[in-house]
Amino acid sequence: MKEIIFIIALFVVTGFSYWAIDSVANTAIPLPVYGEKVQTPDGEQEHTVPSFEFTNQLGEVVSDQDVSEKIWVVDYIFTSCPSICPTMTRNLVEVHDYYRNDDGVQLLTFTVAPKRDKPERMKWFADRYGVNHEKWYFLTGEKKELYQLARKGFYLSATEGAGDSMDFIHSENVVLVDKNRKIRGIYNGTDEASIRQLINDINKLKREQV
Repeated sequence: MKEIIFIIALFVVTGFSYWAIDSVANTAIPLPVYGEKVQTPDGEQEHTVPSFEFTNQLGEVVSDQDVSEKIWVVDYIFTSCPSICPTMTRNLVEVHDYYRNDDGVQLLTFTVAPKRDKPERMKWFADRYGVNHEKWYFLTGEKKELYQLARKGFYLSATEGAGDSMDFIHSENVVLVDKNRKIRGIYNGTDEASIRQLINDINKLKREQV
């Protein structure tokens, strides 16, 4: 009987040791920084998301300064999208709910169809998913600025498709941006496992940027 207890204890301790080592290793390795480095008068600098100013679902003007010192979770959709947008939004509700009471994390969803997606339309869409309107901004504004920010700021494609007025080409990717406006992760917003990894990486980033 003592031998059996010893063997069980050995497995428990060994398993915990491997878990502890793996946790320390994962914490020790920082998340990568995405984007091309740029040359500035102060030397080579890593890519940072440029300043922006749009209108959210409550009709409020929101700029990058309003969400500064926060971790951002970013995606692009349009509210009449019949395909990947509902899936992406449902998956991001998991992130929204996980950090609902965490002021250090902000979700930002931009539209690729601002002509249709006015603030009231964005609010209607957000309300379908039970969104806390302070935690998750659905942003609209000038099309040119939205698309430029998507391509050059977040490295997400945003273009009109070849079909009807509801046909837009946009990425299924979700971008993780740190407090310094650097891109630290890119995830498939339609994949639940990828979203779980996003949550893990947010937690890792929070420890990194204490």
